[in-house]
Amino acid sequence: MYKNNTIDYKTRPRFRLINKIYIWSVVLEPLLFLIAVWGVFGQGEFTIRQNISRVLQLIVLIALGLRILAKQNGFTIPNPFYTQYKIYFLYLFLALAAGLFGYIFGAYSLPEEYVYPHYTSFLRPFIEYIIALYYFFYFVILFKYFVKTPEQINFFFKIFTLTFVLTLLVGYLNILAIILFPPFAGMPRHLMDMYPDWLNVYPGKRFYGLTGEPRDTYVYLILCFGIFSLKDIWINKIQFNYLFIALMILTIFLTQSYSAFFGLFCSATLLLIYFLPKSRFNKGFLILSILAFIVVGLFILTKSSRSLIYFDSMKTFYTYLKFGWAISPSHELYANNVLPLWHRYTEILQLNVLPTIFGTGLGSSSIVNNIYLKSLYFEYYVDNLVHTKNPSSSLVRIIYETGLIGLLIFIAAFTYPIKYYFINRKSLFKIYFWMLMILGAYFAHRSVAPFYFLGITLVILENKFSYQLKNKLA
Repeated sequence: MYKNNTIDYKTRPRFRLINKIYIWSVVLEPLLFLIAVWGVFGQGEFTIRQNISRVLQLIVLIALGLRILAKQNGFTIPNPFYTQYKIYFLYLFLALAAGLFGYIFGAYSLPEEYVYPHYTSFLRPFIEYIIALYYFFYFVILFKYFVKTPEQINFFFKIFTLTFVLTLLVGYLNILAIILFPPFAGMPRHLMDMYPDWLNVYPGKRFYGLTGEPRDTYVYLILCFGIFSLKDIWINKIQFNYLFIALMILTIFLTQSYSAFFGLFCSATLLLIYFLPKSRFNKGFLILSILAFIVVGLFILTKSSRSLIYFDSMKTFYTYLKFGWAISPSHELYANNVLPLWHRYTEILQLNVLPTIFGTGLGSSSIVNNIYLKSLYFEYYVDNLVHTKNPSSSLVRIIYETGLIGLLIFIAAFTYPIKYYFINRKSLFKIYFWMLMILGAYFAHRSVAPFYFLGITLVILENKFSYQLKNKLA
């Protein structure tokens, strides 16, 4: 199976179908083009949006439940104090404490004139806690349960590479079709966009492929960088080349996403904070890399008309908020990410700093957005209809909902477990580098990327560690 400390791809014993279904469910999760509305629960913007990945996830969970009932599996209830899990469970505990604090002090309360107050102030926050637990359970804990052997890891990389190539092909063909056939507006972001009664939005001459919106595509591309870097570590062979890197950077350019710039800024900040104090890492290389990412971000900004609209409207946004004026449609494009921070700013001015430090619980950012948007952007809130207007930026969510302490714990939950296994310094640098890049992208736009990357990282490190241990004992 191992030859000269590399993996022999020709040796692929068969493994169970359920393991393959799990791998497919994980690989397809970021491909948001496949989202379709199969059911609606509640009212307003709250809908059950499903895709092939979610269906496969349901199959996996049912199969796992049947195994547990039949007592024919090695699955045990995860220990929240386990070294690799304890930091994230500490974050969840803090989120619960922050939620209790927020409930006591009215962070989940809506004015009486709102319709469906129980739906927004109770159901949505409850679902946010379920999602926070589910992401870690399915993409981290179950990853180690269903993907254990080198054969299963090889299968994961094979399927991931296949879907990556297909995504790039579809994305570039879409741009080419828009250029060659001007009446063609491009493929929709999601399958549900083609429904007659749904919001028909087409991003235009931007790259997005099978990953949904261009901002989702940016997160996916950074995740791909990280996954292929892990593959190099796994097979002990560098497959990154300058042509591949140039293609990826060009693809990031073509997303023309403001979230991409914000994500690059977050990633650069994390890299500076974590690596510059550590003298054992090559600071010159790190600084040049960060500058390169910033240059990429600036290029995106100068070429994106959408980004220019953002910056032009930002010049007046503070004034509008200060005087409580009705914001404009250009402000509304990003208001859901600014209003929670504005609310915290007003609290600090009143010397109320506890919410900024500890947060007010998961889902509370949606509540404050509804309150502000109803009064500042009433055109979207006719008939007192309540929307679940969550911030798209995970950084805003984490800071508002679990405070600055929660932000530090959340970052540690995805960086600390990597230290558990000893590997060579170069590989450790790669993993940390891409984990921080992915966290930065996640801070710009919410996704499963950091959970996804942590899951496969722990599996690979465990296999590499076990192999090294066997060699030492042999």
